[in-house]
Amino acid sequence: MSLFPPQDTIGKLSRQQTGRLGELVSAYYLQMYGIDTEVIRGIGSDLWCRRSDGMMFTCEVKTCHIPYFQGSSCKMPSYRFSIDSDVQRSADIHALVALDIGGVHFMDTTELPAGGKKILKAHHFNESWIFPSLETALKSVVGNKKAA
Repeated sequence: MSLFPPQDTIGKLSRQQTGRLGELVSAYYLQMYGIDTEVIRGIGSDLWCRRSDGMMFTCEVKTCHIPYFQGSSCKMPSYRFSIDSDVQRSADIHALVALDIGGVHFMDTTELPAGGKKILKAHHFNESWIFPSLETALKSVVGNKKAA
């Protein structure tokens, strides 16, 4: 049994279903890393997280269920994410989820572009990048929390 939805139904998911699955996939990887995670419903960040040392932080999840190809000669798919509101930018970190391949790329919120769109090539969601991207994002959170 797979953790991810079957490829033939993934395009039929509602926006809410896609978002919910992205939150669960992100929470899965955070839990695997040893971070207690709660999925939050309502306004604000999608995940409340707590490290083993007690440090708490928030995570906003953005999910793309299918890739797109830029131009007819492009062979490497990309994933587009919209991050527009101040609420979405107030999270400590972001988890960008490529749902069709079950990949997550974690990033510090300050890495997000001012225009509100983030585009990542498919190789950023390779399984070997998931935990290193989380470690990098968490380093900035630790620095920000100590400075506060």
